[in-house]
Amino acid sequence: MTVVHGTPEGPAAWPAPAGSGALVLTFASTPAERAVIDDWLRRARSDGTRVDVVEAADARLEQELATASDDPWVVPVRVAWLPRERNGVRAARPSDLLFLADPRRPRARLQARILRQEPDRCRVVVGEPARLSDLRVRFNSVRSEESFPIFVERQARLALERAERSVIGMQYKVPRLVAEEI
Repeated sequence: MTVVHGTPEGPAAWPAPAGSGALVLTFASTPAERAVIDDWLRRARSDGTRVDVVEAADARLEQELATASDDPWVVPVRVAWLPRERNGVRAARPSDLLFLADPRRPRARLQARILRQEPDRCRVVVGEPARLSDLRVRFNSVRSEESFPIFVERQARLALERAERSVIGMQYKVPRLVAEEI
């Protein structure tokens, strides 16, 4: 499921079932990305259900997972940045590299400018939500030395990779998680 930020169509429906609690696991690397996600959260939730928001790198994640009592949905969220649209095509060009700027991963100062001048280049990507109990079952079925919070974060990243692919299209696969597997 993807959510478009900054367009007239507004936010997509909240990904978790109505009336269910949720633990939103955010992957925001800059204040601009955090502001975009916070704005999306304010607009997407309409039924007033309990939602806890935790940054993926936050130490509170372990505590939130351990103390969750109502089997919340874990909803991974991050921001995707699109290249500038030129002649109806949204693609990175070699000239973008001359300025040492990756249009899919802009620096923090550039993100703020993009949000002001070209908000259509920013998308909030929502991964497929999963029940916390389902994640525990999967964790127990996998023989791994990693802790449960690390497992949850990894599953969230994988769900976001799949969701982001539907926004930015197929491109070369970036082995972001390979180092952790070794």
